[in-house]
Amino acid sequence: MNRGDQGDEWIDEVVEELGLRDEELKKRIKDKIREKLAEAREEGDAAEVREILAAVTPFIDDIFNALRTGLKDVLDFIQHSYDGKKIGEDVAQLYQALKSQGLPDEMIREMVKQYYDKRLAALPAWGDILGRLMQLVTQSTAEWTQTRETSGEQDKQENTQ
Repeated sequence: MNRGDQGDEWIDEVVEELGLRDEELKKRIKDKIREKLAEAREEGDAAEVREILAAVTPFIDDIFNALRTGLKDVLDFIQHSYDGKKIGEDVAQLYQALKSQGLPDEMIREMVKQYYDKRLAALPAWGDILGRLMQLVTQSTAEWTQTRETSGEQDKQENTQ
């Protein structure tokens, strides 16, 4: 037996205890009681939702602030990595360091070329990583929203029964 059936039985008992004989009056009283109970449930649900949101909001704000800060750091790093001037300085420093160690010119050129190639090859990978990250965030947000909507619909169905 669900909550709605139990509520109807209770309403029937209460109205019967009033000792009324007029069936139309009984029906109107039962309908009014059901209406008031439904309003009370809705108000109670709204208050519960407000309490939950008040408790969860600071936590969500903290998460978004951490994500914002983390993403800013990642984006700054990527921007710094794409900076041609910085790459040029890094390559020049590597060349000078290898040259000062007395390595053969051919070996230095090959090592510097490999460093430069790997540095450039790593750059698109950051774009792929960020793209995938954004895809996951979007997907997770959509799933969370769908779960909340489904949960809300189930609550409404239970309250109307």
